Amino acid sequence: MARSLGAMAAITLHPQQHIVITERGTGRVLTGLDKGQPAQLREWTGAPNQQWVIENIEGRLRNVGTQLCLDVSGASKDDRAAVICWDDNGGANQRWRLQTLEGGGSRLLAGHTGKALTPAGGELVQDHWTGAANQRWEVGAVVHDNQRVAFRSHHGKVLSANPSGALSNLVTHVKSWEHFTLDRIGGAEDRALSYGDQVSLRSHHGAYLSAQPDGGLVADRSAVDSWERFTLTRTNGDASPGPIRMDHVIALRSHHGKWVMGHSDGTVNAQAPSPRSWEHWRPLPIDGFPLRFEHVSWASAHEAMLVYVFYAHCVRPAVGIEVDVANFFSDVGVYIAKFGASVAFEGAPKPGLLLAAAGGAIAGGAEIAKWIDSDRDQDDLFVRRGGKRIWPSGEDYEGMKGGDARDLDLQVEFTGSVDIELMDYDSGSADDVLGVLRVKAEGLELVNGGSQPFTAFVGSKAEDSLYELVYVVARA
Repeated sequence: MARSLGAMAAITLHPQQHIVITERGTGRVLTGLDKGQPAQLREWTGAPNQQWVIENIEGRLRNVGTQLCLDVSGASKDDRAAVICWDDNGGANQRWRLQTLEGGGSRLLAGHTGKALTPAGGELVQDHWTGAANQRWEVGAVVHDNQRVAFRSHHGKVLSANPSGALSNLVTHVKSWEHFTLDRIGGAEDRALSYGDQVSLRSHHGAYLSAQPDGGLVADRSAVDSWERFTLTRTNGDASPGPIRMDHVIALRSHHGKWVMGHSDGTVNAQAPSPRSWEHWRPLPIDGFPLRFEHVSWASAHEAMLVYVFYAHCVRPAVGIEVDVANFFSDVGVYIAKFGASVAFEGAPKPGLLLAAAGGAIAGGAEIAKWIDSDRDQDDLFVRRGGKRIWPSGEDYEGMKGGDARDLDLQVEFTGSVDIELMDYDSGSADDVLGVLRVKAEGLELVNGGSQPFTAFVGSKAEDSLYELVYVVARA
């Protein structure tokens, strides 16, 4: 297939970076406990056992605090099986496939079952994917005390400090002048940063950001005092506890109660009385390359789609007669024969025997026709859509015996739904339908723009044919 099924969706996670997995709606975070105990959802504290390391897009989730792995207990394949903390054993039940989702959030699928990590009260289970809101998680890298980051403004530009201490928001790149180190003021050193924490921001040049009472903002102070303290808040100013995540928008409130603001002309100050769009900043990682994860979306009935039919396998070719017609005459003949026998038994032997003989001849002829045709020589296969032949190109048909297979490499564009017909060429009469593949787009799950491979068995009762088809569906 020449066409790509879509690009991987980026989420800002890096190998061995500490992440937090948050339940949408409640703000509770995935928390690791001792070996054998259920993983739990708890309020955020920033402790190491609420931080995890994900190795790759389909790898282990290892707890930072306990070094235990997130594990489906006993490698169970059952719905509602418990998810616990366990030693690394290399099992597929400790591998989790992270996928970003259309509409927001991510899902985590167990490696051995494909079932989704799902809350069950304060604990976790695996369960089949339903699309429920509680199966969507917010996954992001935590920001640590004493970690270097860059800050991108609402305008898409990056905060920069020059050697003199002047700040600007004019560049799109991240180089050394765009590096700032976040230092928590007070609190435990092993805990990730949280909303409500007070921090200082140290530039690449070793000087601290300082907010002046008049709203001026510079990066030229050698030590931290009150003017060099900033409170991390949500975009609405809320400072209740919760994880600060990389690449998620925050706001910075100065000691004077004003917010740091990036203007459209590239100037920066700390004058805003409330955090609105120009006061939104997105912390960005400095080091490493982001892991790239699959993105899941769902097709609508109104978008252009493509179905790729790769392969056709003839399980059973058609008979040369219409089987349902032959069965009808066989049944009729049997009925006439039984009726004739009944007539003969009731005192009219001659007409009864004639009827019985005629019925036997009809039924026998139908059965002999089916028997003669039972060798099923071959189908003369071609494919059409909407009455128009679309395969093979340059040939009338391809001969297909039982067990034969062909690479079709067939691409069909459609909107909503499409019927792809397998046909048997007949030079002496109308062509026969061997089976119909019906593809419907609406609600179809797509990973990176394309579906999983499907196997479909299509056939015709009238022709007693059966074909196996392998295909995928993708956005056009």
